[in-house]
Amino acid sequence: MNVIIIILLVPNILKEVINMAVARITEIVASSDKSWDDAVQNGLDRANQTLRGLTGVEVTKMNASIGEDGQIAEYRAHLRFTFILEG
Repeated sequence: MNVIIIILLVPNILKEVINMAVARITEIVASSDKSWDDAVQNGLDRANQTLRGLTGVEVTKMNASIGEDGQIAEYRAHLRFTFILEG
């Protein structure tokens, strides 16, 4: 797992920048049998269950698996979540 230390320059968290906030980025792949939007929402829902202090999400890639019938069987969204480390 990669750990990236950054100083955030986002206006709504400027206070943390002044205090030299440290953020971490975690990458996950989420899926859905309905749509890419649903896959992204599933990923966000899951991240909110396990990560505190989420400040952003980036969709880095979207792909899908094809079923035997030639239709999309599963939509996948590759996501990068940024969150502020506590302490």
